[in-house]
Amino acid sequence: MRTIYLLFLLSLFGVLSVADKSHFGDGDTARAANVRKLFFTDATFRTKTGEWRYSLSTYYLDRPSAAFACKKLGGQLAQISSEDKYIFITNWLETLSPYDQQQIHVGGFLERNLVWTQDNREDMTFLVWHQDEPTVRHVDTWQESCLLLEKRNGKFKMNDVACKDLRRRFLCEEHKAF
Repeated sequence: MRTIYLLFLLSLFGVLSVADKSHFGDGDTARAANVRKLFFTDATFRTKTGEWRYSLSTYYLDRPSAAFACKKLGGQLAQISSEDKYIFITNWLETLSPYDQQQIHVGGFLERNLVWTQDNREDMTFLVWHQDEPTVRHVDTWQESCLLLEKRNGKFKMNDVACKDLRRRFLCEEHKAF
């Protein structure tokens, strides 16, 4: 069943792909936008140097599948690399889902040297953890080496989780420089 579901999603991503729009006619572009609206909620964060489009999924995937889906959309899992981006994202998420216990896959994973790294392999310098997180503290414990945003006690903060088999919503990011 899981394979059939994933194949269905991948067929949709053929329609949703924004990496190459040249093959879409006007009707196809409109159809792709409508299909995307069914599966994602979008927001745009603008700065002096560029803009980031964030797309929150309305369905659940494990982290590797979520990363693949974001790539098919022309982006990557959201990289929360600054306080400004963190504040924008968490404030936006608050307007969408006010309840606790939400978990959303974002970019970031634990390297073997116990350094949290963005998906582009740059060290993460901005991390806002929930109390008692992260739980991975030594190399022999690799159960929780991926990052997600989790809402506890009314606040979205970071939590480390298993990379596989945890199906959650996910947040994609597309960047356009000015």
